[in-house]
Amino acid sequence: MKKSILIVLILFFLAPSAFVWADWASRFVVYAGDMYEVTDETVSPDDIENEIGKVTRYSDKEGTYAGNFSNTFPKGTAYYSIINLDVQEAIAILTSDGTYIKAVNKGHYNNDFVEIRSWLILILAGGFVIFVISLAAMKKRITLTTIIVLILALMLVAVLVGIKNLNIGQIDLLNKLQTSIFKRVDVDKLYEETPFIFEAGKELKMHHPLPSEDDETNIDELYASTPFIEQAREGDGGIIKNRNAAVFPYSFQINLYSQQYSSDLQIMAKDRIRVAALGEYESALDKTESFFDITLLVDDVSYGTYRYKTGSWGFSDWASIPAGKLKLVITHPNAEENSEIVGFGAIMVD
Repeated sequence: MKKSILIVLILFFLAPSAFVWADWASRFVVYAGDMYEVTDETVSPDDIENEIGKVTRYSDKEGTYAGNFSNTFPKGTAYYSIINLDVQEAIAILTSDGTYIKAVNKGHYNNDFVEIRSWLILILAGGFVIFVISLAAMKKRITLTTIIVLILALMLVAVLVGIKNLNIGQIDLLNKLQTSIFKRVDVDKLYEETPFIFEAGKELKMHHPLPSEDDETNIDELYASTPFIEQAREGDGGIIKNRNAAVFPYSFQINLYSQQYSSDLQIMAKDRIRVAALGEYESALDKTESFFDITLLVDDVSYGTYRYKTGSWGFSDWASIPAGKLKLVITHPNAEENSEIVGFGAIMVD
């Protein structure tokens, strides 16, 4: 009987995972426990938000593997979210030639057996080591110091194995157990309801110009020097509430009568700088749709102005920005007395 049990355990852990192989009829990547089928559709760089993950394992041998596996792209290939598209629907992948291609979610990637089996191997191995240590201790063949060292070594191995190979948060069964046992807060709902996710202390301070008779002249000069005035796009540009972002944007407050400007921010040369903003009239009596303008300057040279509608999020991209001292100037050209626009925004420069 004992021999039979031993044989079954050996077959369980050593047998190939043929019965859990994924369908390799298509090219795919794995992200957050789901399989994304790679398409031939390219994604414009203007529609790319932020990096959300990378390929952690590649193999051309058909089978089922743990982690962010791909049968197409090498380890380290980056995944990106797409503007105005839920990552549960599709993601973008940066290819070796510098282009982005879309990958569409095809549902759960069935690697649960691989994940659980790895943990079971670790648990049984740990149990066996503890049993041997206890047996030796009872026979006084091992010192207390040796026991402590062996246990610490076992814990270290467990941590390293868990970090390298396992994504326990992606196993549906364990997620359900965690939720039912600990009654944890619905994290996704919490993040969905928050108006923004900013990094503490990473704020671009805003200032108001001193009142003078030349206010209108200064505003006229600002518009005269801007190379363009274009309409901002609708939405937050994916930089306001991306909790998985590798880098968070600078935030800024909007308290606008006629004009306000930011402190200088030293930047390196950038291919793109994105600014998202939401401004609304402070007074509940004045809810008519209006607009405000954001001008981006580097070393006091204007690189263009975008117009944002009040009452909803808007975002814009400034391209080919040189190194220097960046400044934002926010203007309300049709401001009336006691008519203030308030809100906040974010600028992604990293």
